[in-house]
Amino acid sequence: MEIYFVRFAKANEEFKGDESLLNDPLSNIGKEQARRTAKALKDKEISKFYCEENPASISTLEIILKERGKNEIFERLSNKMDFGELGDEGKADFFLKNIKKTDKNFLIVSTSDFISTLIVKLLDLPLSERDYFGIKNSSISWIRLGSNFEVEDFYINDFTHIVKESPFFPK
Repeated sequence: MEIYFVRFAKANEEFKGDESLLNDPLSNIGKEQARRTAKALKDKEISKFYCEENPASISTLEIILKERGKNEIFERLSNKMDFGELGDEGKADFFLKNIKKTDKNFLIVSTSDFISTLIVKLLDLPLSERDYFGIKNSSISWIRLGSNFEVEDFYINDFTHIVKESPFFPK
């Protein structure tokens, strides 16, 4: 099983809480980041798509799905999850418990906190290890899990696709 993690693209700076911008939560840079990320993921074998319920995550995933050109739908993570004080850690535990029931590859578009929490839990590291790495806008992180849910390989916070998909990058 392979899990792809994408932090949402750069949000519209004016968005911060302004309900009138809900239809356009990504900045122009964010929209281009999402398009470049979509191109990098276009041919990946991904069966399920999950998205944090915030406008920037949803917009990022919608751009990725549009680029894939298939009729794919996604599930919003927080629709079924209300963890109150447990926050990202409780949500991550619940999510990891449920994905152990599948062998499908999937993509999660979410916040830095949720992605880093999932990654340290999958790597069986203490939560404090999140302090030593960041998850930046439109970065792709990836983990391959074996049949016993053990980590076989991974990378975190990769931006290579942002440069490779530039119209200025030599092809």
